[in-house]
Amino acid sequence: MPDYSTLCRRQQTLSVALPRPVAQTPRHLVVDSTGLKVYGEGEWKVRQQGISKRRIWHKLHIAVDAQTQEVVAVELTANFVDDAEVLPDLLEQLDTEEALASVAADGAYDMTLCRQAIRQRHAQALVPPRAGALA
Repeated sequence: MPDYSTLCRRQQTLSVALPRPVAQTPRHLVVDSTGLKVYGEGEWKVRQQGISKRRIWHKLHIAVDAQTQEVVAVELTANFVDDAEVLPDLLEQLDTEEALASVAADGAYDMTLCRQAIRQRHAQALVPPRAGALA
């Protein structure tokens, strides 16, 4: 049985190509983001002692096919990056020949930039208006 260092050395030359099936019907995407705590004290200590200065968060933006629950695009950003800025990058990760039927997201994606990116892919935007949006 090879040890850890031998496996790490061999992994550098290993090329893995995972096949990604192309959808036969147009995809219905669901897009959202979640926060990931990368470094910092536990929640109990923060609750007891107050706000921690050393806690770092990142955002994981995910696009999921609504029918197959397959994750089709991901993007990891800093916590100050707005959700709407990342949507065009998520759509670029999809193959251009893959047809999109719709893109569903929450109100954070109700921006002109997002609607244009969805329109360029000839898909329907299923995004509710933001709170306080004008008609």
